[in-house]
Parts: sequence; C-alpha cells; structure tokens
Amino acid sequence: MTTNILKTIPQELLHRILFNLSEAILIIDSQTKEIEACNYAAEVIFGYKEQELINQKISILHINSETFQQFSKQVAIGISFEFQMRRKNGELFMAKHFYMQQEDKMVGIIQEIANSELLEQQLKECHAELTIANAKLAQASRLKDELLANISHELRTPLNGILGITDVLQEGSHGVLNEQQTKSLHTIANSGSQLLAIINDILALAKIEAGKVTLDITSVMIETIGNICQRITSKLAYEKNISVFNTSYNEITVIQADERYLKQILLNLLTNAIKFTSDGGTVSFTVCGYPEHETVDLIVSDTGIGIADKDMELLFQPFVQLNGGLSRKQGGTGLGLSLVYRFVEMHGGSITLESEVNKGSSFTVSLPWQPTTSNKPIKLTETCQQNKVILLIDDNFIVTKMLSTFLLSKKYHVIVGYNGIQAIEKTLEIKPDLIIMDIQIPEIDGIEAITTIRAKGIKIPIIAISSLIVAGSKTQCLDIGANAYFKKPVNLKTLETTIIELFS
Repeated sequence: MTTNILKTIPQELLHRILFNLSEAILIIDSQTKEIEACNYAAEVIFGYKEQELINQKISILHINSETFQQFSKQVAIGISFEFQMRRKNGELFMAKHFYMQQEDKMVGIIQEIANSELLEQQLKECHAELTIANAKLAQASRLKDELLANISHELRTPLNGILGITDVLQEGSHGVLNEQQTKSLHTIANSGSQLLAIINDILALAKIEAGKVTLDITSVMIETIGNICQRITSKLAYEKNISVFNTSYNEITVIQADERYLKQILLNLLTNAIKFTSDGGTVSFTVCGYPEHETVDLIVSDTGIGIADKDMELLFQPFVQLNGGLSRKQGGTGLGLSLVYRFVEMHGGSITLESEVNKGSSFTVSLPWQPTTSNKPIKLTETCQQNKVILLIDDNFIVTKMLSTFLLSKKYHVIVGYNGIQAIEKTLEIKPDLIIMDIQIPEIDGIEAITTIRAKGIKIPIIAISSLIVAGSKTQCLDIGANAYFKKPVNLKTLETTIIELFS
C-alpha cells in the first residue's frame, strides 16, 4: 500500500521530502551491504558527503567489524531498535533504527537520539545498576550481621566456661591459692570479662541491624539508674583517681524508657568519659528536665582529651575509632558510642556532642518525657486540616507511630515512608502538601532526598528532623531547601505551630 502511494508522488516532490527529513535515509544493497543512495540528513548526521558514502559498505558507520556483526544480528525488517553509530570524525552517538525491504534493496531510517533522551536512558540504566548494587550491599550486610551473631554466640559458650571455672578457683573450692596464682586468676577474670563485654556489644549491634530489638518502655527511676551506673564504673574511676559526680534534680524522679537499654546508654557514656579523662580529672552526670518541651536531658561531661570537630561525626559509626593518639593509646572496638546512638534513636531521642580538644567533652542525650506532676494528657491547640496530606519519612517505628498518631489526631492525612527512595517516589506520586523527613534514613539519606526533590522544581514545604546533632547540620538542611529543622525528640506543640505557619 505504501509503495503504491509513493508511486503516485512526483519524483521532484519525493526528492524534496527526503531532502527535508531530519532522519537519515540510506538505501542499501541487501547482498553487498553497500550504500547506494542517501539524503541530506545522512550527510549532516554522519559527517560524510554523499559521494563519500555511495558504494561504501554500511559498516563504515560503525565502530569496528565486531560491533557491525552485533548490529547485523539485530536488524529485523519492520522492527525499531537502538544501536550506537560513529560519525566521520570518530564521535559516537546513539540512534534509533528502522529498516524496510523492497526486492533486493533495504531502506534504513536512522534517527539520532537527542542528548536529553540519551541522558534519561543512561540515568535509568544507572538507577537499575544502583538498585542491584544496593540489593547486594543489603544482602552482604545481612550476611555480615548473621556471621557476627553466630561467631559471638559460639564464643560465649567456651568463654562462660572459662569465667565459671575461674570463679570456682578464686573461691578456693579446689584448694588454697598462693599470691601469684591469685593474681593470675584475677588477670584471667578481668580479660574474660572484657572479652564478654565486646561480644555482647557485637551481638547487640547485630540484633539492632536485623531489626530484632524491641523496647519495653516503662517508668524508670532515673536517680537509681544513675547510682547503679556510677557504682559499676567506680572501680575504673578509682584506679585513675577520677571524681564522678551524680546530680539529679529532685523534681525529675521518673522518666519513660527501656530500663535495660537506658542503663547501657549511661554505662557506655560514663565508661568512655572515664577512659578518656586523664588521672585526677572529673566526670559528671546531670539530669535536666524541660516540662514545656516534654523532654529530659541526660548529660555526661568530662575534663578529658576532647574531640576535634572533624572527628565528631565518626564517633557514632560502628567499628570506627579516631586516628592519632586516641586510637593508639586506648583500646576498644569502637562499638560503644554506635550502640548509644542506636538505642537513643530507638527511644525517639537525639544525642548532642559539645567538645574542645584538651578541655573535655559533653554528651547530651535528649529523650521524650512526660512529667509525672501532670496526670492529664497533653493538650494541643485544635486545628482541622482535613484536606492536607503530610508525607512522613522515618525508619524509626516509634517515631513514625508517635508523629503519625499526633498528625492524625489533628485531622491531617498521613502517608508513611521509610527510606530516601520512597521519599522521592511518594513525593512525585502523591504530591503531598508537606513533608516531614528524618535525615538519617536508609537507601539514600535525607540530605540527598531533599536535594533531589528540590532539583526537580518541587516547592512542597519540608520539615527536616534529626537525632544526631553535629555542627552545621541545621544550616546544611536549610541551605539545601528544608523550610524548618527539628532535633529529636520533636516537640509536638512547636511542630504543630510550624506546620500551620508553613500552610498559611
């Protein structure tokens, strides 16, 4: 049918049509693969004059004979496909191909793919590769956690036997020991206890990474916990002649937390403070409550060696120790502060560090707190935003549960996501009225997610929240396009006010 139509078009008009087409037209001998004719667009796209292409094999437009063989295998009459071509100057480009057969001739229609289309295709390929790489990384991380957990469990069995027999011998159950034997057993017991503590830390981290740790939030006597932690670390402090002060305000007697993990948080912070404080120094533990913000701060300060600004972010990464004198003079696995950060985050809180080299450090753990002096539930200003959709992005179940419950009570529609990729995808898909996004989230972090959203020209208000506070983090979030910034635990009254202001 098409051939009949072409026969009715005058030759001069047909030539003019072919001349003005933006696609390259090549007429090729099916047997010899030689080019017999071409249009002006073919000259422009490939950079050859017509007389340079005539009687040349079509392979001249390909990188080499190997790629031409690959091209030949893809050629199918009436089917469109994409393949890389080469210009006269050697430049490579992607092109769409479509071929028709007429007797012993092939007519090829070749369209150069625009840079934007090529870039989009490359981005799709990169995204696919990243997805595969992320899946492999996730699998490797899971296998690593399983390996650590299995090794730790296997180590605990013989270690418990060693410590048990050491205790029996120290008790004198098998006879009286001389002074040298007693000292040797004491060394074995101390070394075994240190090894057991390391194994327990590795197990705890592996369980957290596997999502197998759940909190049992109860009312905890904070002063009692502080005294217990001080007694446990008193021997280490005594050996270094370090004074440890425990200060709790009388009105703060009970806080809401998981007692077991709260104790581990304070023990790790106090142990670190004593370890990195020179002989004769001081360490303090202070509790400060802020009823108006429903938060309580647990502050561990020391007069130790301090931490440089550039090293602060490294502190909370697992198996990482600082370079220089710190890592050479002190032992440890680098897990303590990583566990502190994870446990604090699980409580829906945040940890802040202030430090100066050679002058000391102060770690502040901020946790949600409901003062016991008030038996009434929190009352917030009533608002009604039934038509507003809020996208909440956070991988912490406690935080998402708390914030979504609050937002739903204020009549907002809430959609929850758990990582940076979901943040971007859901933003494009549902176009929410406001986004609340944690900065420390999986896949891609909140910084990259916000940057990507703003790069797409999306002006939806974004509230950034973070549990790890380091110098410049608030400024960084605001600079890349966040409209507001909150430190965990998020004060609900202030959050509500901010949301209303952003909607107005």
